[in-house]
This record gives sequence, structure tokens and C-alpha cells, in this order.
Amino acid sequence: MSGIYHADSIKDVAESLGISNLPEGVAAMLANDVEYRLHQIIDEASRFTRHGKRTTLTTTDVDQAFK
Repeated sequence: MSGIYHADSIKDVAESLGISNLPEGVAAMLANDVEYRLHQIIDEASRFTRHGKRTTLTTTDVDQAFK
């Protein structure tokens, strides 16, 4: 399964944190999870935008979605 967030990105982050030899399957599963979590955050942030009767998503909306 290939989404917008790729396993290569996960491997790059892992290597920057000192985790080498991350298996491809693990990286793919983490990439899917990251994509799902980002979707959740953006969906919640867009609710704050709609409730505020605005059409532009702001950083404040995203901050509120994290809370």
C-alpha cells in the first residue's frame, strides 16, 4: 500500500535518530500510521475552521486539534 507519506521518509527520520537497519515492512507500517494520524489532525483542524465560520485553515486551528 502506497500513500502520500512514503516509507523512505520514515527511514530517513529513523536514521537521523540513530536507528539504522529499520526493516522495510516496519517503515511501511509506520508510514501508513503517520499518514492516518496526519489525516486525523487535519480533519479535526478543519472542524475548528468550519465552526469558526472561516474558509481558511489557520495554524491556530491545527494547534487546537492537537489539544
